[in-house]
Amino acid sequence: MSKKILIIDDETLLVNMYKTALMVEGYEVDSAESGDEGLAKIKSVKPDLILLDIMLPRITGPEILDTIKADAELSKIPVIMLTNLTWTPDPKTMLAKGALEVWLKANTRPKDLLKRVNNFFNQRKEVN
Repeated sequence: MSKKILIIDDETLLVNMYKTALMVEGYEVDSAESGDEGLAKIKSVKPDLILLDIMLPRITGPEILDTIKADAELSKIPVIMLTNLTWTPDPKTMLAKGALEVWLKANTRPKDLLKRVNNFFNQRKEVN
């Protein structure tokens, strides 16, 4: 069974590049362009991994992260934050809220994202 990844980001071009790279590798990928759409999809899709932008329309990434971590059913879903902001919010704050990592989008080309996601799932497989 392929792993499900949900990308919540309002940068359509970037999302499409990431989706294509992940789908070619065999991942099942869905996306949302706003915070409220993202929260709805988290609840319906129940992804194995969420790639979550920090700056989103209507509901921000940190607010979504707080909502996920406060929900017993969703709190186990791993979240990796994505941002192009180098000054706020502080990555340490996102990690303290429960994000696994914070990736700078400008430094994360589709092949880099694919490598990191593959590494993430391979490490989880070794632990289980």
